[in-house]
Amino acid sequence: AIVLDEPAPEVDPETSAFEQRLRLMELQGQLTEEEGGQIRLVDLAGDLTEEQLAALRHHLLTRNRVPEDFDPARFERGRRIFSREEEIANTAVADAAAQRAALARIDSKLLETERGSAKLEELAGRLSAGQLDALDYHVSLRADLPEGFDARRSELGLRVLRGEVAGDVGSPAHTRQQLDRLRTIQKRLPWRVQRRYDITRLAGRLDREQFDALLGFIEWRFWTRVD
Repeated sequence: AIVLDEPAPEVDPETSAFEQRLRLMELQGQLTEEEGGQIRLVDLAGDLTEEQLAALRHHLLTRNRVPEDFDPARFERGRRIFSREEEIANTAVADAAAQRAALARIDSKLLETERGSAKLEELAGRLSAGQLDALDYHVSLRADLPEGFDARRSELGLRVLRGEVAGDVGSPAHTRQQLDRLRTIQKRLPWRVQRRYDITRLAGRLDREQFDALLGFIEWRFWTRVD
């Protein structure tokens, strides 16, 4: 039976903070030297929910497995091939035996529950070299990306960061609003990123979708607060 008026168990805040401090000290070692000089995770002890602490741990333990030059477009193409959303040749366009061996290696990276339904062997000989590469890239990396990761949005954010997507400068009010936000975020970026990118130059040139995609990519890729 469910007891609706049962009081919640008491939690000793000092014990909770102490336990979180120990776990955060372990996670501190996952930071880069540059980040370690700017961030003290132990200062968060006692202020995090278990869900937040678990999310932080997952992020720190998985982000370093994602390559620095992560290619969202390549990853997204691999997803489309895996889900058969991209057109695949009906006839052989490559060496079927060689692709069958490559697909077997890719298949071995899947979860046990996925292998039966993925049916990658059906693609042998029907993939171009680019498609096979993208499929391997997607399967190899997706387990290391956060749940709900949006590759399309990440790709747009990266293109905005690189200056590949931007319109003309908008109204003074629009420019000033974006500039104030981007200046704050620019100062929070890791030094190596600050030296490479000046996001303030984009102020006033981004629509809402582009601006949100940029901030989302920065928050995920560089672990930088954007609020």
